[in-house]
Parts: sequence; structure tokens; C-alpha cells
Amino acid sequence: KKIDRKKLSFSIITPVLNDKRVLNVIESLKKQTYKNFEHIIIDGVSKPSVIKIIKRNDKYINIWISQKDRGLYDAINKGIKMSSGDIIGILNADDVYFPKTLEIAKKYFENKKIDFLFGTVIKDRLLHGFWPNKIWWKFNIYPSHSCGFFVKSKIHKKLGLYNTKFKYSSDRDFIFKLIKQKYKGVCTNKDEV
Repeated sequence: KKIDRKKLSFSIITPVLNDKRVLNVIESLKKQTYKNFEHIIIDGVSKPSVIKIIKRNDKYINIWISQKDRGLYDAINKGIKMSSGDIIGILNADDVYFPKTLEIAKKYFENKKIDFLFGTVIKDRLLHGFWPNKIWWKFNIYPSHSCGFFVKSKIHKKLGLYNTKFKYSSDRDFIFKLIKQKYKGVCTNKDEV
């Protein structure tokens, strides 16, 4: 399916490597109430069982590739370069969207005139800690992005892609750039998951 260029559109990028839960991602996107999006899967050369899932659902995926990459952020960057939507969302292989996710995000981008959005998420477990050997800075206010983070694609054209030299915190680096350049963002209401 093609996205309608006359309406606000989303590019949902899913990096995957050997995770069969990518099927849950595809199923959650099929249930979206707002349908003007493209789904891009960037696979890092998974086992045949995962490739079989992707191939079986090819009609629900706009673009997918399977090739070696240099990690999560390199895969996401490949997806961003292939995207054509107005808004970028990252939906990892172990995440899902609730049915109204894109509808809620659309409402905020249209009504608030924002550049990025942090959506409320439900996590199945909370990981907390500070690992200086992995992550050298902690915001305490802004979380790293997750399936609830959306950003206008034109912002990537201005600020650049994710810096792959940060293996664990390229998303935090990107958020820091957003804040430093004074781009406008908001959070959804707590009950808008």
C-alpha cells in the first residue's frame, strides 16, 4: 500500500535480528485505526524462521531488507533513509502499538504544531541503573526513545541521523540535539497509551 501524501503520514521502522516477535509488530500495525503509514523492516540477516515470518506477511510491509548492519542504530538509519512519511516512529521487534497509537500521535502533531512527541508507554519490566561504561550521561527528565517516540522526518534532514558511535545511547544523543536546537515537543496524556 502507498501512503496518501495529502494527509499526515507515518513511516514506522522496525529493526529486527532473530526475533520472532516481529510478528506481533506486524499484527499491531494491521490493527491501527489510522491507516496512512508505511512499514519498513530492516533485518540484520536473521535465522530462516524469522525471515519466513517476514515473507509470509510481505503484503503488510512496504519495504523490507535483510542485510548485515553495524547494530541497532545503523539499521534504524537505513530505515530512515528509505522512508517517505512525514513522521518517523521506531517500533522495535519486541514492541507493539495499541490500536489508536497513530491516531493519537496524529492528533498531537496536527493540533500542537510540534516537532517531536513522547507517547505514554506500558513496559513489561522496568530496567533501572546507571552504567558509566555503557551510558555516560543520564537525562533524568527525558527518557531514551522507545515505541512512544515520534519525530518529524524533516528534523532528521536538519539534525542528521543517529550517531552510530554511541552503541547504547544514540537515541539520548539525538534527544539532546533536539533540546539544544530548541525543537518543540510534548508528551501525551498519561491515559493515551
